[in-house]
Amino acid sequence: MSSITLSRQSAGTAAGAAFSTQPQITLKDQFSGTILTDSSTVVTATISAGGSLVGTTTATAIAGVVTFSNLGISGTAGTAYTVTYSAAGVTAVTQSVTVTVGAATKLNVSRNGAGAQTGVPFSTQPQIKIVDSGGNLVSSYSATTIRATANNSTCFVGASDTATATNGVAEFSGLLLISSSGTQCMVTYSATSLTSAFETLTVTSGPASNITRSTRPDFGYYGRAFGQQPIYIIQDSGGNTVTTDNTTVLTVTTPSNSGSTIFQESMTAVGGVVTFTSLGFSGINAGTFVLFRVSSSSFANTYTDSIMILKGDPVLTWGDSTKLSGASAYTVTAPTSNAAGTFAYTSSNTGVASVSGSTITVVGQGNTTLTATLTPTDTTNFNSNVSVTSTLTVTAGAATISISLAGGVVTVAKGTAINITASVNTAGKVKFMVNGKVIGGCAAKSATTSATCSWKPAIQGQSVALTALLDPTSSSFSNVRSAALNVGVGRRTGRR
Repeated sequence: MSSITLSRQSAGTAAGAAFSTQPQITLKDQFSGTILTDSSTVVTATISAGGSLVGTTTATAIAGVVTFSNLGISGTAGTAYTVTYSAAGVTAVTQSVTVTVGAATKLNVSRNGAGAQTGVPFSTQPQIKIVDSGGNLVSSYSATTIRATANNSTCFVGASDTATATNGVAEFSGLLLISSSGTQCMVTYSATSLTSAFETLTVTSGPASNITRSTRPDFGYYGRAFGQQPIYIIQDSGGNTVTTDNTTVLTVTTPSNSGSTIFQESMTAVGGVVTFTSLGFSGINAGTFVLFRVSSSSFANTYTDSIMILKGDPVLTWGDSTKLSGASAYTVTAPTSNAAGTFAYTSSNTGVASVSGSTITVVGQGNTTLTATLTPTDTTNFNSNVSVTSTLTVTAGAATISISLAGGVVTVAKGTAINITASVNTAGKVKFMVNGKVIGGCAAKSATTSATCSWKPAIQGQSVALTALLDPTSSSFSNVRSAALNVGVGRRTGRR
C-alpha cells in the first residue's frame, strides 16, 4: 500500500450524532489503483483539540475500501475541527468539519445559584440551559418545564421549584432551600427525556423569623419575678439560631389579663438568645393560670407561654441603722414592702434596745437584731408572718455642749443679769464658768437637751471668757467642755 485517499467526505455534522454521510477511505497501490485484495488494513479517525469523536473511530478495509459506520463529532457549534484518518505506513489524510447544533440531550447549569440563606430566595438565582452532547444551546426548546429538587432528607426546596425554558434557557426566580445552617445541599435540575444537571450549595442562617423557648418559667409568685426565668431563641425559617442577632427585642403581653403589671416587659437578644432576668406579673391573683405572648415587632411569628401564679411571700427590705448611746426613743422606720399590712417589731437584745409597738428605746451600747414581721392586708395573694431583720448598732459616741447668750449679744452691761444657755446632746449636769471660775448658783444645772444659768457681770471695761462643762449622766459619755464664748462687759449691750 502506497497511500490512502479520502474518497468520500463526511457530511451532516450535528454535534453528538453520527455523520449522516459516513466518511470513506480508499487504499491505493503505487499506480493509484485500489488494492482490491486488502481486507485487513485498519484506519483510525482522530480529531483536533477541543472536539471529540462519537461512535466507532476505527474501520477495517473490505476489498481496499474502508467505510466508517457510525462515526460522529461533538464540539462547539460553529467551530471547525480537523478530522484525521490514518493507517500504518502511509501518510494520513484530513478533513475540516464544522460542528452544527445537535439534538438536545441534557441540562447544563449555566449560572449557579448563590446566597442560599435558609428560607430566603437565593440572592443569585440559577440559570439552566438545554444543550446537545457538546454543550451547545438548543434554542428550539421552549415551554419545557425544569424542576429543582433536593437530594436528601435534611434539605428542602421551597414552593418556587420550577422554571420554564424559553429558547432553550430557563431562569429560576424565588428558588430557595430550607435546612440547617452549614448543610451542603445538592440540588438536581431535571426535565423529561433530558439528562439532569446538579449543583451543591451550602445553606447559611436566614433572617430572624421565629421564636422558640429553651428554658421555661417554672413558677411565679404573686407580685414577684418568676423563680426560674425563661430563655427564648431567635430562629430563622429553617430552625437555625440566628447567632448574629443582637437587636431583636422580645416583648411579653398578657392578652387575657388586662390591667396586670409586667415586670421587665422587654428584653433584647444577645447572639440570638433572649434571657429574661426579672420577668414577672402583678395584679393577677394567685391560683390563676396565665397564658402570655412573646413577640417581636421585627417579624410576625409569636410564642405563647404559660405559668401558674402562686401565693407568695411579700418582698421586704430593711436597712441597718446606728444610734448613739443615750439617744432619745424614736419611731422605727418601717421596711419597704410590696404588700400593704401591719408590722410587729422585736429586739433580740433588750440590753441594747427595747421595743414597744413601733417605738425603740436605746438602752446601752452593742448590737441587736431588730425583726419586723408583716401581717398583710391581702391574705389571698400574700403569705402571713413573713419577717425581715436589720441590725441596730449603738455606740458610745461623744457628748457635745455649746453655749450662747440670750439674744445673741456679744457685750453685756455691768450689773445686768443675762441668761447663758448650754445645749447638750445627752443628759447630765452642766457647770457654768466665767474666766474659769464657777458662776454662783450654776455649779450643777440639770440638762436633758439644755440648761440655763443667770449671770450678772460684776466688772466693767474688760472681756471675759464664758465656758460650760457637761458631766453626762450615762457612763457611756465622758465629760466635755464647751468652746469659750468671749463677751465684752460695758455700760450697755450690743448686737452681733
